[in-house]
Amino acid sequence: MTAPPSSPTGPVPAAPAATAAPAPAYAQVVGQIVDRYAEASATTSRLRLLLRESAAVVEELSLPSLHRRVVEAAHQLVALPAATLAVLDGDGAVVQLVQRDADEVVGCLPLDPAVAAGLAPGLGAAAPGHPARLAAGTLPAPWSDGGTAIAVHHRRDVLAVLLVAEPDGGLAADDEDLLLVLAASAGTALENARLYEEARRRQEWLQEAAELSSGTLAVVSEAEAVVLVARSVQKLADAELVAAWVPGGPDGALVPAATLGDRAEALGAAVLHRDDPLVADALAAGRGARRDAVDQPASAGLAALAGLDVGPVLVLPVTGGSGLTGLLVAGRHAGRPPFGDVDLDMAETFVGHVAMALELIRARAAHERVAQLEDRERIARDLHEHVASWLLATSLTVQRAAGASRELTVRRLLHEVVGDIDVTLRRLRDSIFQLGAEQPDTAPRRTGPA
Repeated sequence: MTAPPSSPTGPVPAAPAATAAPAPAYAQVVGQIVDRYAEASATTSRLRLLLRESAAVVEELSLPSLHRRVVEAAHQLVALPAATLAVLDGDGAVVQLVQRDADEVVGCLPLDPAVAAGLAPGLGAAAPGHPARLAAGTLPAPWSDGGTAIAVHHRRDVLAVLLVAEPDGGLAADDEDLLLVLAASAGTALENARLYEEARRRQEWLQEAAELSSGTLAVVSEAEAVVLVARSVQKLADAELVAAWVPGGPDGALVPAATLGDRAEALGAAVLHRDDPLVADALAAGRGARRDAVDQPASAGLAALAGLDVGPVLVLPVTGGSGLTGLLVAGRHAGRPPFGDVDLDMAETFVGHVAMALELIRARAAHERVAQLEDRERIARDLHEHVASWLLATSLTVQRAAGASRELTVRRLLHEVVGDIDVTLRRLRDSIFQLGAEQPDTAPRRTGPA
């Protein structure tokens, strides 16, 4: 092969190599890095939002505000068509429903007992840390289309269940994880708020009982004390209606002694007999109980309460040394949350304090009655032994003076004086008899609607 001719000024430089085109794999790697960065940025933003919402939930101590906050936090973390928080009691029954609808309105739903009973079996599938898919028809309307149930728990105790309607395409794994973390934080917050509320309410019950027992009840009659107690129970138990019955009817029946609240005057003629389930159950158990006005249609008392739109009922028997001395019933409007264990325990403690105060009132009334009888007896004895005897002796003296007088006019006047003295003696003997026969009226009077 012949070598190329050389240039007069030197060798000819070689032609530059062609620049290689970017490999397709490089563009893919850059795109993946950008996508991963966007995902990491979105995840960081959601984690920050989760931390902020969890902190806001944990700081809340008011139960109503906390329930609404949990539903709002779920919507902030995940775009949900609708979400409902079903609050449970210690027995797993639904006691309150808080929902956020498509119009971004959060509020409590009326609690229908039939709906609450239909929700309980489906909500039982929710376990701590594991979302439960609910098929269509598992829950009653308006949740009959199904959804996901997430347990709001403290340790292993399920305090509430978050029902979420899944968005189009369902919940992603990250969405479920965020809701599960929120449920765990909300469970701790619910437990703290419940303990705080329980402590606050116990303090209010005990303070009210101490004030009534030590001071207020000591200066009123038994009838006035019943009204004061009914007012305290109405305030502390957050009840719309309170009624108190005391023995006073035929065959030991209970008659209304105080009625307070909405349309309470309708109970003014409701007499409870001992065989009424409302009274019989309280006597058999020997303690208070939680009832619903529609649970026992055979009870005249509960039927009367149900006619006044009363649902949850708290029944508190008042017992003393002589047995049942009264029955106190507190009711809330139908659809409101039922009374809890704390309401029952503290109301029983409160009524126990009040029962002792009422016993002191009765003892004081009996002492006053005995003192009045003793005063009457002393007055009657003094009238008989002193005044009557003095009048009789005066009458005899005037009679002797009349017999010794020779003046006809004087004798006639003296005989008139003797007649007046005899009339005074008869009236005095009648008064003495009445003092010994009459009994002071210290029995408790029936108090009508207040």
